Amino acid sequence: MKSALFKLFYLLDARTKRIICLLCVLILIGTGFELLGIGAVLPIVTLFSTPDPLQASPFLKWLHDWINPESKNQLIAWVLVGVIFLYVFKNIYLFFLMYFQARFTYGRHYQLASRLFRGYLYNPYPFHLKHNSAELLRNINLVRSAIRQVLLGFIVCFTETTVTVAIFIFLIWIDPFSAVVIAGGLGILV
Repeated sequence: MKSALFKLFYLLDARTKRIICLLCVLILIGTGFELLGIGAVLPIVTLFSTPDPLQASPFLKWLHDWINPESKNQLIAWVLVGVIFLYVFKNIYLFFLMYFQARFTYGRHYQLASRLFRGYLYNPYPFHLKHNSAELLRNINLVRSAIRQVLLGFIVCFTETTVTVAIFIFLIWIDPFSAVVIAGGLGILV
């Protein structure tokens, strides 16, 4: 696996490697938005489940002092509007992140297939006498599909791993005992 990853990075040029670094940063920002989306549920639950939510949550107390609503219903409305805005913004960002990931992946498989095709095209005439053109086209199509699947697989794996680790750290921060019990239970199931 490690050697395959090094071979893949060997095929990529410097500009593509910079784009991969940018993509990693964008994925980490997306992970932060995912955590904000999960964390936004906690004040809503506190707001609806406790009779005096301002005493139960320091964040709601700070938000109440900042907004200064006239009633509890107005505070609920402001919190719900804020959460809806957060989810809409988060989903728009994640949509563009997925678009960027797909565009990057398809651009790389096009780039590598074009390089391979040019390599075949500029080979001397005896090379073409020895090799069947159908095999050469098959190799180009195999490279395209393999690069697309491998790159997209690595990107999805990195994205899901960062989100999972961030959620687990967030759960440990909120309630360490429950997070460890849940992780242990999931570990037994797997």
